[in-house]
Amino acid sequence: MLITDDAGRRLGYVDGRIVNEIPGAQVLPWRMGVNINAPEPRYLVPASSNITVTLDGRHLAEPTTTDLFFFAPGFAIGIEQVDLQPGRADAVNFYPRDEILIYQTDSSQSPYLVVALENQGKAQKADYYFEVQGADMQDGGVIGIGLDSKSGNLAVLAEALTGDGTFNFVMNRVTDETDEEFYAEDITLKAGSQVFIDFADWQDNKPDGLYFGVDLDGDDQIDEEYTVNDAQ
Repeated sequence: MLITDDAGRRLGYVDGRIVNEIPGAQVLPWRMGVNINAPEPRYLVPASSNITVTLDGRHLAEPTTTDLFFFAPGFAIGIEQVDLQPGRADAVNFYPRDEILIYQTDSSQSPYLVVALENQGKAQKADYYFEVQGADMQDGGVIGIGLDSKSGNLAVLAEALTGDGTFNFVMNRVTDETDEEFYAEDITLKAGSQVFIDFADWQDNKPDGLYFGVDLDGDDQIDEEYTVNDAQ
């Protein structure tokens, strides 16, 4: 794995050795026993840094499944279930100030996009966990997820997806009094679109479901609106 910031400075493995060119960054290896293969180290980068992470499978002998997360104070965003193929390299872009993750691949994938938000008494008055599960990426493409924690909206970003697909959606809303879950299956994801999910007003005891708005062509206008009900 190799991390690169906006200035092109590197952190991670280059030619089999660890490099650290990013000011303020650290490499935190795991403490392992003798003759045990250590996993990828943990990396600390400045919290406001935009970074690109290259998931490099060019030296793999067989496919492997990879998860990757970026943690910041009160916020985490990541991707799970990436099938990294020998000879291929995927890229994940993290934009922590904008609360956005972008995933790029040349192979067919069905990753999970994950966001966690700890509000700590802020406007939403609840903590949230989101999963966009199994978004279809036939023959690769680009997909992303973005959070607007102030307005209470989550966006699935498919402007550069190569084909239409579906995804499942999971949301947990946690307060001091409640732990509520929303689940829906087979939500349409059209190539070239952005799907906006208004999570701020949802509660399990409200019968109205969850609002979805779709911008089909990237003109910042909602073209389709619908309500998705809890499948549980």
